[in-house]
Amino acid sequence: MNHFAIFRSADVPPNISSDELAAYTQRTILRMQQSGKSMPPLLIMHVSESVAALVGVSKTGLIRRNLSGTRELPFYYEIWLVGNAAFTDYVLALQGMIRDVETIRGLSQSAITSGSSPQPILPDSKPTAA
Repeated sequence: MNHFAIFRSADVPPNISSDELAAYTQRTILRMQQSGKSMPPLLIMHVSESVAALVGVSKTGLIRRNLSGTRELPFYYEIWLVGNAAFTDYVLALQGMIRDVETIRGLSQSAITSGSSPQPILPDSKPTAA
């Protein structure tokens, strides 16, 4: 299964290559699999400031978790790299996404072991204590 896709706008500066993003993402997925974890689907958006502004994204490193509404794919992530983003911006955003995934899994496991139903976490919201 391909766990990620990269979208680049035609007018984005070429400071980060798609090959660089793909290689790092593939290594990260492999490390997660080796430790018994899985990574949800990821859409990497490397766009110019003007394209980002069209959808209200104003800064690089933005992480979005989107609900898909299907049982097979309950959610996926987006990482936004805007304009002259540095490769380190991507690394930090990917680490943040992985922390979010682990937090959600931890909350789900806690709910399962305590017998309560898991609290839904909406995009752009922070989990609350039960």
